[in-house]
Amino acid sequence: MHVLTIVPLLLVFLSAPAATLRAQNPQVRPGTLRGQVIDPSGASVPNASVKLTNPNAEISTRTTDANGAFEIANLQPGNYNLAVSVTGFATKEQTLQITAGQILQLAVSLDVATQQQEITVAEVAPTVDTSPSNNAGAVEMSGNDLQALSDDPDQLQADLQALAGSGGPDGTQAQIFIDGFSGGTLPPKSSIREIKINQNPFSAEYDQMGFGRIEILTKPGTDTLHGRFAVQGNSSSFNTGSPYVAAGNQEPYHSVIYDGSISGAFHHVASFSLIAFRRNINDSAIVNAIVLDPSFNPVSFNAGVGIPQEMTTLNPRLDYQITRDNTLTARYQYTGTTRSNVGVGGFALPSQADDFRQKEHNLQLIDSQIIGERTVNEIRFQYIHLENTQSGLNSAPSIRVTGAFTGGGSSRGVTLNQNNNYELQNNTSVISGPHIFKFGGRLRASDWVSDSTNNFNGVFTFPSITAYQLTEQGFAQGLTMAQIRANGGGPNQFTIATGLPRVKTDLVDLGVYVQDDWKVRPNVTLSAGFRFETQNHIPDHSDPAPRVGIAWSFGKKARPTVVRTGFGMFYNRFPVNNVLQLDRFNGLNQQQYFVTNPDFYPTIPAAGTLSGALTSPSVYSIAPDFRSGYYMQGALTIEQQLNKISNLSLNFFRTRGVHRAILSNVNAPLPGSITAANPTGTRPFPNEGNNYQYISASDYTGYYSYAALNIRAGAKLTLTGNYGVGWARANAVPGNGGFSSNPYNLNQDWGRAGGEVRQNLFLSGTFALPYQFRLSPLIFVQSGSAFSITTGQDINGDGIFNDRPGFVTSQTLPQNIVVTPYGTFDKAPTPGQNIIPIDSVRGPARATVNLRLGRTFNLSKAPNGAAPAAGGAPIPGLPAPTTSAAFGPRVYTLTFNLDARNIFNKINRGNPVSNLSSPLFGEFNSLAGGPYTTGAAVRRVDLQLVFAF
Repeated sequence: MHVLTIVPLLLVFLSAPAATLRAQNPQVRPGTLRGQVIDPSGASVPNASVKLTNPNAEISTRTTDANGAFEIANLQPGNYNLAVSVTGFATKEQTLQITAGQILQLAVSLDVATQQQEITVAEVAPTVDTSPSNNAGAVEMSGNDLQALSDDPDQLQADLQALAGSGGPDGTQAQIFIDGFSGGTLPPKSSIREIKINQNPFSAEYDQMGFGRIEILTKPGTDTLHGRFAVQGNSSSFNTGSPYVAAGNQEPYHSVIYDGSISGAFHHVASFSLIAFRRNINDSAIVNAIVLDPSFNPVSFNAGVGIPQEMTTLNPRLDYQITRDNTLTARYQYTGTTRSNVGVGGFALPSQADDFRQKEHNLQLIDSQIIGERTVNEIRFQYIHLENTQSGLNSAPSIRVTGAFTGGGSSRGVTLNQNNNYELQNNTSVISGPHIFKFGGRLRASDWVSDSTNNFNGVFTFPSITAYQLTEQGFAQGLTMAQIRANGGGPNQFTIATGLPRVKTDLVDLGVYVQDDWKVRPNVTLSAGFRFETQNHIPDHSDPAPRVGIAWSFGKKARPTVVRTGFGMFYNRFPVNNVLQLDRFNGLNQQQYFVTNPDFYPTIPAAGTLSGALTSPSVYSIAPDFRSGYYMQGALTIEQQLNKISNLSLNFFRTRGVHRAILSNVNAPLPGSITAANPTGTRPFPNEGNNYQYISASDYTGYYSYAALNIRAGAKLTLTGNYGVGWARANAVPGNGGFSSNPYNLNQDWGRAGGEVRQNLFLSGTFALPYQFRLSPLIFVQSGSAFSITTGQDINGDGIFNDRPGFVTSQTLPQNIVVTPYGTFDKAPTPGQNIIPIDSVRGPARATVNLRLGRTFNLSKAPNGAAPAAGGAPIPGLPAPTTSAAFGPRVYTLTFNLDARNIFNKINRGNPVSNLSSPLFGEFNSLAGGPYTTGAAVRRVDLQLVFAF
């Protein structure tokens, strides 16, 4: 492990005093009240109602922003009564004294309310203000709003990723944080208190853009005993099967989910919750391939292959009040997952099946302290222990026929991974006059032990189904490989890995930050921050990231307009999978051999005999001048309060990415050196093989704008909508691990960014219907995503099959001309010929309308005026003492839900086959997957029954 240099950071903010507000009485300066509202675990409580009453019974009201903060100015000296309330918590009241010119800061800790299962923060009307974390374009879901989302954790994650839009540049998925931690498995929906998406895009506290951040906050325990048990099921008779598999080959989709929880209090110092979750699914993979029949004729192969899946989750949580101002939260989650027949589908035949097993243990500890009236400090620690196994069910050599099928054994072999992941955070928030300072840091460390026999069985690659057909026919006729090649048959590539299966590595990264949100004026907030990041295993150890933002509010008090603008730098960390790859294929631990036109098919010789002019070991390396790629993002947002229950925001972003990591073969054959006389070409380093090197050479430019509408009309109606339009260009394949198509000309890959989706729309909400029914829609619509047409051949000899065709010229040979609905192409372009642009084609648009219809029946009601539980006075911030009275009369409910996904039965297709060498080129042969479909079902209907008390 490289030694990290921890650089102390000091950022000093010098500011002139804010302009003095004009008081109603010129002889007496008014005061100001500023505060932050938190829950028993120390987490901020947004959208809480704050009421301040003066001796004349005049009331001033505010709503807390996303950080739980509020401010009430122009207060005449005197005594006031403060009341803070939000659904799910007990109202907190206290008396205050404001003196002339005083700025009083305080932290308000709420207790969990009695007899309350759901925290329905969404019922508070949305408001716009200049708080940097209260951007109106954000999505906040809690209480009834969560009902629109799936109860299946995998489907829930797909829903959230879709709600977050692309999440960031290049269509990368948004990051998910659970109670402030990264890297964990999504908890059951029943344990989630609130979900926040796309908040505070320029906060220095975040390593990545807030625009691509999904925050999940879990529920604390309750003050009296509560329980919940749910069962949800799906039968194939309720579903519409895939159109890409014959009815007789359809593997039915069905599922069952069990979800139970119990929560309560330990005396007057702690509350607890315990959630158990079990899911069984039989999904299906659809295989559409071209194979040979017993007479060696190409025929279609179509089948549905069952993919049974099981998931078990156990999730206890304890909230313990150490002192009045100090709370400790401990949360543990065990997740066990099994999947069978992984790796099958598309061109991959059933013989490619793997079995997958994983166990994850996740422990989180959060210590929250209120220090005086102005400071809140949180120390967070997370430990994750992860074990997973993936085992191929067939160890024979793999046979990959480009554009037709992948058969034989699974090239994945047996993989065993063990990982210990540690994360330590400290975050401090200080209110000081017109400033709210935040500072802290995050240290993450992980150690990995990975055993893998990936590709130890070898892979033979054939350029086409015709070449494979001629090979099998030739062997049946007793021909030699030389004769078969003369007829146009034989594999064109063979790869195999040998050496030590086990590698060990570690990964450490550190980020520290300081942030100041300065209330320059009552209607102007200036935010400035600085973040510094570093990590091991790369040459770059110094990554500074400044952030700045300003928000200005104007207009009518009841219907204000807020204009925001900001800028920030955000770095991409080099992930552990890349480090494992570098350690595994460093030329010492494992050797990966690459053989052009092997003549030993179907027999694999011993690895020690793989030598000669056509054979070379491949390695992975990192460039000596490699540096962390980063994005520079600027934004302009206009937010308008439409009325007391709704707001609208218009958001415009520009993103520029530089030094992005890609893979390039720096020892690929020189352009034009591959000829019939020299089929392997001439390399810059003739005595070495392929050197796949991580380089910092990819650029990105993107624009994205979206309009967001939020409506909150109490429990009767909530509605959140978002429509976005994006445009992006990049060179080379996006993200860590993508290969360039031409190592000697990266600009050949300049064009649409991979996976670019031009338009996105989502709509989510909940409606109260007559007879106490509730309807929760969730709608996703997107335009087609960009993808590339490839030749299916390794024309330039770099070992990667991502070469694109060229435009037809007068020199194009007739046998190389391919006429398609997308244009006429040359499938064998020569060096210097114009190549079609990357990601030049768009797939089909996709849309789904999901609806959940439910009704809750009260089986009993608690009597009015029930006596409170006996016991001593509770400590503020914790449930009241639990006695036998807590087990007396209570409310019992029974809820029925019908959850229909893709109710209009729209066939959401995956992208068509884009390999020109495939007989199926241009055809659709798969469904899009989540959040639009499963692998086997176009439309799906689930029934759920929930009993709660």
